[in-house]
Amino acid sequence: MDTPKRWTQADITDLRARFSAGDTVDDIAAALARTDADITTMMQRLRLRRMATV
Repeated sequence: MDTPKRWTQADITDLRARFSAGDTVDDIAAALARTDADITTMMQRLRLRRMATV
């Protein structure tokens, strides 16, 4: 079993910037070399949410 990759402050800053820029979870995961689940989990921890469009 692989050891989970720890989140650095730089990773979190990059995640926030990419999220704010409108990048998709897939794009962010690829850029940070993480899984979609990793990104989604951290977004939930940081309380980052996209506003629903109507």
